[in-house]
Amino acid sequence: MKTILLSLFVIINLSLVLSSSEEGTIFNNFEVFSDSKCTSEPQGIIYSGIFNLCYDFLYSVLPFNFIIKPLENVQEAQFNIFSEENGCFHKGPYNSTVYKQGGCTLEDDSNNYYFHYTQSTELPQVPPNSIEFGFYDSNSNQVGLVYYLNGTIFSIDNGGYTTQYYCDNNVPTVQYCNYVSWTGRPTCQPNEITVAKNSRDLKMIPKCI
Repeated sequence: MKTILLSLFVIINLSLVLSSSEEGTIFNNFEVFSDSKCTSEPQGIIYSGIFNLCYDFLYSVLPFNFIIKPLENVQEAQFNIFSEENGCFHKGPYNSTVYKQGGCTLEDDSNNYYFHYTQSTELPQVPPNSIEFGFYDSNSNQVGLVYYLNGTIFSIDNGGYTTQYYCDNNVPTVQYCNYVSWTGRPTCQPNEITVAKNSRDLKMIPKCI
């Protein structure tokens, strides 16, 4: 009888372990819209990652580094943005905003971007005609992604500088333009986007979809 009970105990505990391991990773997804209700056509931009992992690739092709923090209210999360020359632990974020699941919140007054925040156990599906930046840990598990619709442009200093992401013959490419020193035509520099790795062995792999 003791043997039967012990066997049942082992089976029950094993099933609990398996079920908990199958629950999956929680991904925090921030999709960009241009209106305050997030009902317009999406901008073709998504940032997705797990809690407390710093997505920092200093001076890389991404416009900023970021980390997502959990809050006491499980329906909320804090999205912290750092400049491309700073990691998540050297200086404070230049933008730190709290988002509520299902809500539509202004990310920054300067670009009129609203983030629609959701959670999922799977990464968002990247639509065709996009550039995906996949993030992978040291065990080759994908732990996040950023995608931009082909041709996405970011501008700073009232359009003085622009960054455009596009695919050139299926090669992920970023082009930087400097209109401040404009002398008849802008100075633009296209660069192929290559694989990058940060100091914590987080790898960023770009590809055209």
